[in-house]
Amino acid sequence: MKCLVSSSLATAFLTTALLSLSPALVPARAADYFPPKGDSWETRTPQQEKLDPAKLKAAIDYAISAELQYPPELAKVADIRDLRVSVPLKYVGEPFSSPIGPLKAHAPANGIIIRHGYIVAEWGRTHDVDMTFSVTKTFLSSVAGAAFDKGMIKNINDRVIDYVRPTPDFMLPHNQPITWNDMLRQQSGWIGTM
Repeated sequence: MKCLVSSSLATAFLTTALLSLSPALVPARAADYFPPKGDSWETRTPQQEKLDPAKLKAAIDYAISAELQYPPELAKVADIRDLRVSVPLKYVGEPFSSPIGPLKAHAPANGIIIRHGYIVAEWGRTHDVDMTFSVTKTFLSSVAGAAFDKGMIKNINDRVIDYVRPTPDFMLPHNQPITWNDMLRQQSGWIGTM
């Protein structure tokens, strides 16, 4: 588990680092609307965004129904949403299975669907802060790919420390040689906090 949590921290740092390289990593599109910072994003109906409302509802219903559940006998004594219980149970047989950092219960199934910057559907408690685990890889790979395409990362084998304003932990001898390739593969062996 230590490796998984450390990888999540590394991913979070790397995503932040890549996003800070340029505010314009996302290709420009010919739209008049750009969502503002904060909670005041505009909403549109599915029809306004040329989405089939019935299919959208079916997708949302599926997402809600697919939330992980324990078998009935275990669900009577443990809440799968309480990561203080579910994470240690899931990784009990794995090496380095002791979590680093706090775990808490996460929100029930929730989500938000955005099209062209507009919210077209939202369900559950979307303002709760929850751990994202492997979904961060999707965002990270997209941002890293855009940064590479724009020449902001010259070579994936370059050291990350040469591109970012390093934190004190980057100055540790073990962390200095870490490359973008190491970070993107989540095999950096990062030691410290970001």
